[in-house]
Amino acid sequence: MNLIKKYREEKGMTQKDLAVKANISLKTIQAIEQSRRKPGQMLTIKLFKILKIPITKLEFFLKEYTTK
Repeated sequence: MNLIKKYREEKGMTQKDLAVKANISLKTIQAIEQSRRKPGQMLTIKLFKILKIPITKLEFFLKEYTTK
């Protein structure tokens, strides 16, 4: 499962909730969660902060996009 989706669901947030908090489109969140789009560095940091994802998970998150 996608790390962003996992943490979003654990927080009880909808994709729309996360999109609003991150100030990005719903389609962008959907694409990231479906691994169709790799977020840039700034967006990745923003999403990690919003979802309170431990920075130690960053390497795992990046591997999700580079091993496909």
